[in-house]
Amino acid sequence: MKKSIALILTLVFVFSAMLGVIPATAEEAPTLEITHANLKFGNAPYLYFAVNYSDFGSSAGIQLKITNTVTNATHIYDPISADEATAMKAPENCVVFNYTALSLHKMGDELKVQAMKDGQNCGEAKIYSVLEYALKAQSLDSDRAELYAAMLEWGAHMQNVNNHTGTYDLFKTYSLVEVQGGK
Repeated sequence: MKKSIALILTLVFVFSAMLGVIPATAEEAPTLEITHANLKFGNAPYLYFAVNYSDFGSSAGIQLKITNTVTNATHIYDPISADEATAMKAPENCVVFNYTALSLHKMGDELKVQAMKDGQNCGEAKIYSVLEYALKAQSLDSDRAELYAAMLEWGAHMQNVNNHTGTYDLFKTYSLVEVQGGK
């Protein structure tokens, strides 16, 4: 009987000790999120991306890696200056990056955009294109819809001249469908 009670007590102590060894659920690791994209035209299209760094509290060590999925060309960018970002009315807790490697004939190419912290990928990569920007802008800004259509037409002609179709042949007609409940 004493042996049974001793065995039960031992098992209770071992079980109790094991409860202290079971790891608590780990907190989610901080991430970066690409929250905004904008387009500016100069002698070429320039894409701007905003990356929210709220999880880190500081923008130190944040970069943006952009890979053209058609050509596989990859560029890593540092943020533009805080003064430039402020002038562009950047969202709070965001750093802004200017993608300058996009020529007119590559407006139909998809880009894989990845935020980085201290040289390591951080957060979810996004796929983006000038076509997507133009379609969204057309749906939100009917006053400038013709401008966006003309921009895509110009890109289509540049694709033709450079014999580069890219991900999307801009001579075709596209529309944007937004999925409800999507993020």
